[in-house]
Amino acid sequence: MSRTLVHCCVQDGLEYVRCAQEAGLDVDAIAPRLSFFFAIGMSFYMEVAKLRSARRLWAQLLRERIGAKNPKSWLLRTHCQTSGSVLPPTTCVRRGWDLTG
Repeated sequence: MSRTLVHCCVQDGLEYVRCAQEAGLDVDAIAPRLSFFFAIGMSFYMEVAKLRSARRLWAQLLRERIGAKNPKSWLLRTHCQTSGSVLPPTTCVRRGWDLTG
């Protein structure tokens, strides 16, 4: 699951960069503005490893394949939040009850 999430997010970002380049924009003007959303599960160390690998992969791809020169372009800005699938059932019921009121 984590590998798929990282792959999809990074590929999506690379596609944005490619489209911007085709439109005549510089990669270093676009890449620092991109941000990524990640779902976070309950396995702390696995989630840390997932985010670290995503940051490393993004930086490597932007430097080596795309040719970004600005170090800010190599940074992977992220927003992380838990998904509802990792919540205990009682929390889901309580949250559903909250939403009805």
